[in-house]
Amino acid sequence: MERIKLARDNLDLTQKELAKIMGVSQPTVSLWEKGEQDPTLQNVHELCKHLKTNPSYLMGYSSDSTMQVNLNPEAMNIALRWNSLGKRGRKIVDGKLAEQEQLIELEAKRGETSVS
Repeated sequence: MERIKLARDNLDLTQKELAKIMGVSQPTVSLWEKGEQDPTLQNVHELCKHLKTNPSYLMGYSSDSTMQVNLNPEAMNIALRWNSLGKRGRKIVDGKLAEQEQLIELEAKRGETSVS
């Protein structure tokens, strides 16, 4: 999550300073920034608060670092898990979601036909 570094740099914070604010170690912040470890959902919320940004920006979904997005914890957890899958994993999940959407659409059409 290279955007953690960008947001941290924008506030002129060192990794060590951010780690202290967050209550984690400096190597943990480094792992987050390199994308080698994902922050927990709670840490994402704390990062956003301290870095004055939002989850969508940190996760790369938005280029607007000031835009506020209010996701419930379950939706945020799903977004974080999807983001951690990598390109191949996201493609697989997106394909499965498309399959499920088609099945739901077919079931809805069958329901409409049987009601007529």
